[in-house]
Amino acid sequence: MERGFAGMDFEIESRRLWATAMLFISLCLAPNLASAQAKHADEMEFGPIVRAYLQYLDTEQNVVDDRVSRREVSASYYRRKTGYML
Repeated sequence: MERGFAGMDFEIESRRLWATAMLFISLCLAPNLASAQAKHADEMEFGPIVRAYLQYLDTEQNVVDDRVSRREVSASYYRRKTGYML
């Protein structure tokens, strides 16, 4: 009889370990899934043409910011370029 109880203890412990591992994995993946769903919802807010234009404006802003940081352009140029992007 002792042998049967030892086998049951091993089975119960292995199920607990498996359940704990699955819980840990699901908790680790939950934030990734939530952020992916939120990103997808943000992308669906606008159509493809508007998204492309917003991407273009973001790229332009990054270029202007980079040129300003290297002091390649004047303050008036920066104001003029960022004025139309806003």
